[in-house]
Amino acid sequence: MNKIRRERWIAVVNENDYQLDEKQAKVLSDAISQGSRGVVQFDGFIISIPFLQEFYLDKAWEEIKYSDEDFKLLETTKSEDIPQAITFTDEEKKLMIERSKLIARGYSQEEINQIENRKTLTPEEEKKRKQFLLKQAKKLKEQGL
Repeated sequence: MNKIRRERWIAVVNENDYQLDEKQAKVLSDAISQGSRGVVQFDGFIISIPFLQEFYLDKAWEEIKYSDEDFKLLETTKSEDIPQAITFTDEEKKLMIERSKLIARGYSQEEINQIENRKTLTPEEEKKRKQFLLKQAKKLKEQGL
């Protein structure tokens, strides 16, 4: 058995702590240093850079035991094998930021999907909607409500 001590990084997003290893921390650090304002996706979680509150090296070290076979695999991993930060268009960034805001406000994924799938009304549909709402308000006023 081989032992490796590795760094543990912490990223705090919307008051949630995410533990990152050295490779994940490098990907996130590179994205931040390149001025990215999108998200970095890892297996199981996403870090939204605009909502990143803290990013630091934890003083605690993890000591991990690896089998000889796993250890050889770790030693042969090249830096090219490390995934690079994903870049997004401005429209995709805007959508992700809006989603992050809805998540922070406590909306469920189903509610977010409903909001995103709403179609915008044509001017004629908007006019009909306003007329309907005015009629409803008039009825309520007549009833004294």
